Amino acid sequence: MSGRVRRTESSIIQENANFANMAKSQFLSNMSHEIRTPIIGILGSLDLLEQSDLSQQQAANISIIRECGEQLLQIIDNILDVSKIEVGLVTPNLEPCNLHELTLATIERVDTLLKRKGLGFKLNIDSQIPAKLMLDKSKLQQIMLNLLNNSMKFTLEGSIELRAGIHPEDSSRLLFSITDTGIGIPQSFLERLYDPFTQADSSNSRQYGGTGLGLFICKKLLGLMGGEINVSSMPGSGTTFFFSIPLMEADEVELQSQDEFRPEERESREDSLLDFTPIQVLLVEDNPLNQKIVGQMLHNYGFEVIMASNGLEGLRILQDSQVKIILMDMQMPIMDGYEATQFIRQDSKWREIPIIAMTAHSLPGDREKCLACGCTSYISKPFKGNDLVQLMKGYIKRDFKESTSPQHLIAELMPEFITLLDEMIGDLDIAVKNRNIDNIQAISHDIKGTAGMYGFMKVSQLATAIEQASRIKDMQRIKQICSELYQQVEKIKIQVS
Repeated sequence: MSGRVRRTESSIIQENANFANMAKSQFLSNMSHEIRTPIIGILGSLDLLEQSDLSQQQAANISIIRECGEQLLQIIDNILDVSKIEVGLVTPNLEPCNLHELTLATIERVDTLLKRKGLGFKLNIDSQIPAKLMLDKSKLQQIMLNLLNNSMKFTLEGSIELRAGIHPEDSSRLLFSITDTGIGIPQSFLERLYDPFTQADSSNSRQYGGTGLGLFICKKLLGLMGGEINVSSMPGSGTTFFFSIPLMEADEVELQSQDEFRPEERESREDSLLDFTPIQVLLVEDNPLNQKIVGQMLHNYGFEVIMASNGLEGLRILQDSQVKIILMDMQMPIMDGYEATQFIRQDSKWREIPIIAMTAHSLPGDREKCLACGCTSYISKPFKGNDLVQLMKGYIKRDFKESTSPQHLIAELMPEFITLLDEMIGDLDIAVKNRNIDNIQAISHDIKGTAGMYGFMKVSQLATAIEQASRIKDMQRIKQICSELYQQVEKIKIQVS
């Protein structure tokens, strides 16, 4: 009887421990999300500050703030990863992948830091590795980035080498190694290396920074992928991390399922079991030039685009169409995007349609405002066609590849753009002379988005600065930037002519 009681008590203790661990992870996750939001706002505000006239010292101070903010954001992202892993929200997601391409893309993300530290880099990928493998791309890249960043952090001079090949003792596995010429790790510490929030000693933590979460995350992710990680190191002689994962070659069936919906393949695949049907996209945008450019971007990816010039017109179109996704400009006459989105979400038959907010507003809180009214996601103008389609792909289970560039359309629309820009500049000048802050803010907002879509980033940046100055009613600053904007527009007109 006493044994049964002890087992029951042990079970209760275990359940309580699991509950406490779950509560801790949920708390970390919630707090990390809450902290992340204002940091993104800080980094966004730094973008705006960098567009203004700064002294050399001010620019240096902003650079320091940005670097510290990005480091803090990385720490928070690591805490979020740990929380998600511990509560079981992270699962493997295998898809066909070219390992060589994935590795090169990973190295590109650390190339700047490698050059800044003056470190050499070597890459060696075994040519015997199959061209297409079934891999969890995002997790594998995160593991490589964590290990590369770890090596760069603790390597003051010398080089880093990344190798990938078929495991010499088990041909069913891939073996990776990342070797550095850094400070090395004491043998006595190797057993605790993968514990969270742990580094070799406090002096390293102070000198080199970091939270000690990177290796913990790597081990957990590899565990989810059926992988293993080991290390070989000597103080003063560098470190090598080895990790292995199952080698699964993508067969023809898997590759075909990935390519099945590509528009450029549909004519050559006569035996396809599924006909390609263009997806209807509702583009709600009041600027006719932006309509044409965004419409052409989407057309190049195989979408069928239906245009609406304001929210009310968009609601009417929804009544008689099979729209699968909506791109909603938020600043429009008659009915803006916020109001239109709220109407859409009130109707049960439209409630599940993804709505992506498109706006030139990129200040802290703007994204949250769009999501709060019912938008599914958010993209700030100006944007590239590929960025928009990558965002849309998260809500449409289909692959798209751009067939042509919209640059020829931009060239054709250039005279129309210059005419429109002239009109907006004229309206802005009148608003400034009348000290009409609301009009200044609205017109500069339109100039910012439209000029950016046409690639005139200097004009877009100046318009952003005017919009910012109008928010705090700084007329002196507005006039100063307007003078520079007018000069820039005149240069563009000369170039175009």
